[in-house]
Amino acid sequence: MKIQLLGTGTPTPSLKRMSSGYLVTVGDDTILFDHGTGAHHRYLETGQKLTDVTHLFLTHLHYDHCI
Repeated sequence: MKIQLLGTGTPTPSLKRMSSGYLVTVGDDTILFDHGTGAHHRYLETGQKLTDVTHLFLTHLHYDHCI
């Protein structure tokens, strides 16, 4: 299992701190938790394709957690 923090920051737009988001890789599964705008930006920096994501979990429906 590999866990990457895509953002641990604030919903306020910032170039330094991204909104919450987590990328978990377990075997062949790529799992995203709380994929807001900041987390999306950081995900793209990992070099992985969005089509590689097999599961998506949204913990709640605030804009900074689901886009």
